[in-house]
Parts: sequence; C-alpha cells; structure tokens
Amino acid sequence: MQFKKVTPYLIGATVGVGLTLGGVAVAQVPGLLHGGAMLQTLMAMGLDDEQKDALHAFHADSESIHDEMRELHEQNFEIVVDQLLAEEPDRGLIHDLVDNGLLKVSTIAHGRIDAFLDIHATFSPEQRQTLVDGIEQVRSERIAFMDDLHDRMREVHGTHGER
Repeated sequence: MQFKKVTPYLIGATVGVGLTLGGVAVAQVPGLLHGGAMLQTLMAMGLDDEQKDALHAFHADSESIHDEMRELHEQNFEIVVDQLLAEEPDRGLIHDLVDNGLLKVSTIAHGRIDAFLDIHATFSPEQRQTLVDGIEQVRSERIAFMDDLHDRMREVHGTHGER
C-alpha cells in the first residue's frame, strides 16, 4: 500500500477518533443498557418505579447526546475533508477541532458520570452487587468478542509488519 493512499485515511481516522470516539463511548456508562445482558441485570435488580424512571431518563439523555455528537462528528468530518483537499491544510483549525471535541467529550463524560452516580446513590447494596455482576459479565463478553474479532482480522490481514 502506498503512503499517499494511506495518509488521508489515517488523518481522517485519527481526527475522527479524537472528536467522537469518546463522545459516543461515554454517552453512557460502559456496559449500562448494553444489549440483553444488561437489560436482564437491570430487571434482576428489583428497581422501584422511581429508579426505573431515572434510568429511562438517563438512557433518553444518552441517546440525545449520542445524536448531538454524531452531528458534530459529521460537521467536523466535512471540515477536515475540505482541509485535506487544500494545498496547505489549516493545521490550527484541525487542532482546534480536536481540542474542542476533546473538551466537549470530557464535559459530557463528567456530566454522565454524575447523572449515573445520582441514580446509583438510590441503589441498595444488593442492587449495586447485581449491577457490578452484570457489568462484569458484559465486559467479559465484550473482551471475548473483541479478541475474536482481532483474531479474524489477523487471519485476513496478517500481523503488523507482514507483507
């Protein structure tokens, strides 16, 4: 693969990661409401109506934040593409996009953590243990999935450095 073909992809991927990966990933507490396992965990926690309402509101806010971050990513992506087409891309502009994106992600992440910890404060010790058990299960499943994915990718693409 030629360097000229790879460079725009790497730049785009790097900027994309810097601007949105965190925002999309941290819009929810990792593992919370992730697939059937976490839904089963929440059901097993014996939540009262107030706790259920709080989690539903948390989830709705998370979806809204996710949509907002996706829109920001699209806007920033267009700016980066325009800059990559320029004879001399505006480095300052691209760096500002990354810095502003990281600040936004950090602000959102801290807000989401606080919102979840407010809900967490209403959980009994038994509910907290059930939650942690479920999160550990989801984490274990996610690690197994990612390990399998990486193995399959290595089969297709080889390891780094192979030609």
